[in-house]
Amino acid sequence: MELQVLFLVIMVFVSSLLTIFGNRIHIAYPVLLVLAGLVISFLPFIPIIKIDPEVIFYIFLPPLLYMSAVSLSLKETLNWKRVILCFAFLVVFLTASCIGLLATWLVPGMTLAMGMMLGGILASTDAVSATTIMHQVKVPSRISTILEGESMLNDASSLITFSFALIAVQTGSFVIEKALLSFIWVVFGGGITGVLIGMMFIYLHKILPDKDPNVTIIFTLIAPYLMYIVAESVGASGVLGVVCGGFYMSQHRDVIDANSRLLGRSVWDNLIFILNGLAFLIIGLNLPQIMAGVESDGISLFTATIFSVIVLAIIIAIRMLCAYSAIPISRIRRKSEHLGYNLIVDKPTAIIVGWCGMRGVLSLAAALSIPYLLNGGEPFPNRSLMLYCSFIVIFGTLVLQGLSLPLFLKRVHFPEYQDHLSDNETFSFIRKGLAECGLKYLEEHPVQNKDDEQVFDYFKVRWQKRLMIDSKDSMLKSMTNIYRNILVDQRNYLFKLNKERPDINEEIIHHFIRSIDMEEERLRRE
Repeated sequence: MELQVLFLVIMVFVSSLLTIFGNRIHIAYPVLLVLAGLVISFLPFIPIIKIDPEVIFYIFLPPLLYMSAVSLSLKETLNWKRVILCFAFLVVFLTASCIGLLATWLVPGMTLAMGMMLGGILASTDAVSATTIMHQVKVPSRISTILEGESMLNDASSLITFSFALIAVQTGSFVIEKALLSFIWVVFGGGITGVLIGMMFIYLHKILPDKDPNVTIIFTLIAPYLMYIVAESVGASGVLGVVCGGFYMSQHRDVIDANSRLLGRSVWDNLIFILNGLAFLIIGLNLPQIMAGVESDGISLFTATIFSVIVLAIIIAIRMLCAYSAIPISRIRRKSEHLGYNLIVDKPTAIIVGWCGMRGVLSLAAALSIPYLLNGGEPFPNRSLMLYCSFIVIFGTLVLQGLSLPLFLKRVHFPEYQDHLSDNETFSFIRKGLAECGLKYLEEHPVQNKDDEQVFDYFKVRWQKRLMIDSKDSMLKSMTNIYRNILVDQRNYLFKLNKERPDINEEIIHHFIRSIDMEEERLRRE
């Protein structure tokens, strides 16, 4: 046990060092970690790593999915909902079907159900690598929105495809009516479960008398695990449960106090960094075990590699084809539905979205979850080949597309999209709105005693100049109370502005909310 814990600590330490090194040489840390894991796995003194897929499903996935859902802008997602839904569902099912047919044709003894299993494993994308790279190079926000939105939803659709194919392999039959009813429950049951649990936690945040930030942060850590486990226990999709529950809680984050939001952000950032680092290292570390399984099944590594490379090429080709097909489809929609030019998919967007099809931890977890035996006790056919193919595709997309994506981004010239106001216009608009909000509060709350007159005059002058108070001296108690109430009104103004103005970038709004949270926390400490 001590050796396992020590090895885990060393892995976290190594992933941290590699991330620093990757930032210095401008390589996304997921790519570097997978390569490092691959190299480390061949060292003679490294023990064989056997990962229980339940550990990945129940330990890694809930917080990773939850953080993605909470961080994603709902209004931006709704703007691109058709593109996101197409990539998250139609492209996933198309990819799974093509891989299923290809595998049935190329691999002796591979049934269509087994091929669909492999397709379900490899159909989901992982947005971590793409967004990590795009943070290093400025890209339009529409691309990040599409990639992050589809990545969350295609996790659910690919796992559903995998699960139904696995049932068909184990039982040897597939009843369409039963499968359809089960599919409806898996989708809607998961979403409803997640939202109900999210509502419960939001209600707890509202009624608790003492806003202890430690308790609040613990609630946010518990929530994704509870959403996932409860949804899975009732036969629904745990992935959709976490995604829908996280979306719901993100829309009610205003019930959480400023101190908890600030501390919670740091806790979650560190947790996600550790989980991602371990996950991508594990992908590389699993290769020796997977190779040994292929050889023990009597399949040559050369044959397995050729098959895997063909699957990799098909996956990339399908995604690029679907991305390019979105260009004429969006133009037709623009004419028929009178959409603005900003909501169509152009060539630069199609190129980058199409190339950002990296696979990640979910594909690895699904592949590892393939049972060793069928229901009758026979060995599960082609299990090792499907594991090896999954590894090659994950490794190939991360390395090939991950390393070449910066080159694509440098060569692609994006037009000046008018999705949002410019950053300068947005900052100016919000500062003016906050100043007006502060002045409105002072006008609606007249002076109650003469001692506060100077305080009110002081704030009026400040807000009229649209300046934030930056005094290093401790404020008077009355001044502190007035200023805190103004900050609350300003924050409510920003939450309302985010819902009413789709042309304002939500990331900038959250920048101002964090500034207000920090100012309120400074007042609390004085």
